[in-house]
Amino acid sequence: MQAYAIRDQEVINALGGLPEEKVHCSLLGTVALKKAIIDYANRRKTLKNKRKRGDVKMAKMVVSFPGNKKVDATIHGLTIRTDQPERAGGDGTALPPFTLFLSSMATCTGFYALAFCQKRELPTEGMELTLDTEKDPETKMVTKINMHLKTPDGFPEKI
Repeated sequence: MQAYAIRDQEVINALGGLPEEKVHCSLLGTVALKKAIIDYANRRKTLKNKRKRGDVKMAKMVVSFPGNKKVDATIHGLTIRTDQPERAGGDGTALPPFTLFLSSMATCTGFYALAFCQKRELPTEGMELTLDTEKDPETKMVTKINMHLKTPDGFPEKI
């Protein structure tokens, strides 16, 4: 860790020398940096140990079965409702779980695309992300997931 190895004299030399009465105040930054590094390392070590022990967990999600083909998931006080289409024996009152799974992938990707643009103050009006799937004609199973991000007019070619 290079930052932790910084010595007081290196700081004084980098500042072009200091009068004796200014040395203490000028070196407080070095002390704070070293304490921050130790604190960071301790928290990382604690988190790593918690992960090994299984103490780091996602918030508890409760899955319930309100009837027929409906399956709900509740986390952080919010409920995600799912159902199967009528042709599959459901009531068609909500999206099927697999559709929500695909939607989660698309919205997660969309979130990061939006964050990327916002961080760089790039335009997002007209930006659109599409997701479609390809299925095996015999098994009807999804074999490929395609996502495409359409950037707005005037979006820089290279960033």
